[in-house]
Amino acid sequence: MNYQHILIPILMILVFLRNTSAIGIFFTRSPESLVAPLHDEVVFDCTLNIDVDYIKWRHNSSDFSYPAQSHTNTNSRLVVKVESIAETGDYQCVAIIGASSLASTAATLSLATLKEFDNRSLSSNENTFQITTGNTVTLNCGKPIQSDPPALIQYYKNGQPLPRTTPVSSAGSVLLKNIQPEHSGHYTCSATNNIVSRVVDSPMSINLNVHSNHVALSPRFLNKPQTLYIAQKNSNVSIECAPYGEPVPTVQWFGIHKNKLMNSNKTNIEPGLLTIRNLSIEDSGVYECNIENIYGKINYLITLQVQELPYVKNGPSEFVIINEGSSETLKCEAMGTPNPKIIWYLNGKPVNDSNIFVKGGILTLNNTQKYHAGFIQCFACNVLGCSYWAAMIQVNPKQITQLSSQQYNYEDSTTRSSPQRERKDRNHKGKGHKKDKKKKGNEMIPPSQPNVTRLTENSVMVVWSVPPNDGLQIRFFKLQYKEVKDNWWNTSSDDIQMHIRCYQVDKLLPDREYVFKVAAVYSNNDNKSGPTSKHFFLNKGPPNRTLIPPTLMSAKAVNSTSILLEWEYLNSVLAPVHGFYVYYRATSTAGDYTKAIVEGQNARTFVVTHLLPDTSYDLKLQSFTINEASNFSAILIHKTFGEPKTSTDTPKWTDNSVDSTSNNNAYSTIGGVRSLYVLLGAIVAIIGAIILLIFVTVCMYSKRSSAHSNSAELNKNSEAVSGLEPLSMNGFALKNGKMVNGCTLPIGSDSTHGHTHAPNGYVIHPINITNNPLAPDAKNTIEISYLTNHNNNCSENEMNSLPRRTLPIPTDTPRTWHSKDAKDENYV
Repeated sequence: MNYQHILIPILMILVFLRNTSAIGIFFTRSPESLVAPLHDEVVFDCTLNIDVDYIKWRHNSSDFSYPAQSHTNTNSRLVVKVESIAETGDYQCVAIIGASSLASTAATLSLATLKEFDNRSLSSNENTFQITTGNTVTLNCGKPIQSDPPALIQYYKNGQPLPRTTPVSSAGSVLLKNIQPEHSGHYTCSATNNIVSRVVDSPMSINLNVHSNHVALSPRFLNKPQTLYIAQKNSNVSIECAPYGEPVPTVQWFGIHKNKLMNSNKTNIEPGLLTIRNLSIEDSGVYECNIENIYGKINYLITLQVQELPYVKNGPSEFVIINEGSSETLKCEAMGTPNPKIIWYLNGKPVNDSNIFVKGGILTLNNTQKYHAGFIQCFACNVLGCSYWAAMIQVNPKQITQLSSQQYNYEDSTTRSSPQRERKDRNHKGKGHKKDKKKKGNEMIPPSQPNVTRLTENSVMVVWSVPPNDGLQIRFFKLQYKEVKDNWWNTSSDDIQMHIRCYQVDKLLPDREYVFKVAAVYSNNDNKSGPTSKHFFLNKGPPNRTLIPPTLMSAKAVNSTSILLEWEYLNSVLAPVHGFYVYYRATSTAGDYTKAIVEGQNARTFVVTHLLPDTSYDLKLQSFTINEASNFSAILIHKTFGEPKTSTDTPKWTDNSVDSTSNNNAYSTIGGVRSLYVLLGAIVAIIGAIILLIFVTVCMYSKRSSAHSNSAELNKNSEAVSGLEPLSMNGFALKNGKMVNGCTLPIGSDSTHGHTHAPNGYVIHPINITNNPLAPDAKNTIEISYLTNHNNNCSENEMNSLPRRTLPIPTDTPRTWHSKDAKDENYV
């Protein structure tokens, strides 16, 4: 049959799919949305879990009008030079597998920009406010008309930046809690876009006069609060409502069901702010801020909309078999908030066929033809992003008895190629790497060679250090990684804070060999990379999880920016750990955890620094070795102390920089706690050494005296003891050096048993003590005794039956060691 040229490609696809799990083909790396300035280069990556024939690229749903990069292996990347706004838009890669194609989700390339502020965003035109002490107020800067990426808002008091520890709501307002006269001043703000290196000043200008004059005032707002908040599912949101008045008004919050809100695991209420944690779709609705004092009342309504990333709940079965010429209906059910829009793709292109009817999530295929075979995808998209469901359509051809005069020949004419170009690393200004150099004696000290630990089959933890140095200050780190066989480096999108020494890398491919390096960006905006790590092979498969997670026992606030963690961990000889990973983040956010490292399996405490004052944090731990990490410990929530009051008008932020004399873990320890531990350890060591010396000396004398002791010597020793006034040992009198069950008795025959027995207790032996060892004679020598054994079990009756000294002890005699021959000399 001549139609075998149609059946063979279909059978080849089916055989291939049979060797995969379900449909078995998916993107391990899809293009990601980027923001870039003009004249910069950006890179889009596209990788599948299998080898494909080649990969082509689409821009704004159309094939490129100029040659695009393509490969014949699983790796493909597209380098775009941003010369104008024409390069912006959506980028999508399409993998060609035989006669079928599979499309990735699209990424958006935006041009970095920052425009002026929108004056309409300011809710108040007043300039000067008279406010009594004890109130809480908010300052809202407004928003620029456009900023991509979102601008960084900075507030100023009397021209000086407010500390970054000042609380900020989800609306971008800064909160001044429990204001005092020192809060008086002139407040302004500005917006900064680091990529375009531009700063725009806001028209906001507020003079705040805080006084203690109790002038009656009904509740009111300095800035009218925002009435609509939009947040993502599983995140946290902070809603502001900060009125002021005299007396200070009370604020009560009511939920979407008119229920009064209280502090709980779900909600946190503080002056001027309501924080709702771990948002769900059910949290959407209208919240009421009820404000009241004796002169007035306000009921302020605020709407919260919780959004959810779209996902396909149900889609076509993995294999759809249709007879040629027949019809079939496919359904795709998607979830998300806002409701996602369904878009159908056939072989990498949006459906545009007269035989296919689409209505939302329902696709009807009429008069099915052979070219309809291949990958069918339904994409679910909303404002947060897209996800898709993929299936394979198999078309069974009609049985014919004679050859058709029409021959079908399918050929893709869109294949293009261009030389591969290496991606250039760039800083926020869009500049490439500069050569390592020294400027005016300020040396750039690079980070150390990183160590790598496997977390999962797709992620690792990279750890490094910075040696003590007097060079330029580091602003932040960038982590780079690549497969050993590749020529280009991938650079992390995060700016890693200067006090952090570890970073988690995700979206790696298993059974691949990687290398990593860390670059530091310095105060002169130059950068320098450290040495490359050793080759690290990322094994496939789930984590072993043979390590026991630590037990987080307590969290204690040390000061306004630090929390002390204490945990327990049972060390194992068979599986010793290298240390512990500490994860922490503010409870009011749902972002990624910040990580810190504690090296050493015996570590049981750690001080988390660089925190915000008066802020709750989620904290958890992992133990790790070079090969794996344990499960997480239980999460503890703890709050830092409030910021201490100062007498200065303008609070200043002081960054806890890394101590240049500390070791790799010094950035995680507070100097005061560390010094205290060192001092206590030194004192304990000195006391232990003194006790050990005394013990050795006593043992030596005891051994020597016991070999030559007899009853005469014991009597002599008793006489020696009698030269000291008075002698007492744990409240028991000593006589003739014999002690039975802790009581000293004369040595002799036991009248009851008729035999002589050895002493069961301490035996007295003399020691000569000279207060001046260099004296030429022995006039200054004092003889005292010590006991060689002790079994202090003497009862009160036995005490009473003991013979007393022949020399009476006056009642007014002090109970000290005193020599009869030496005057005014006491020895204890």
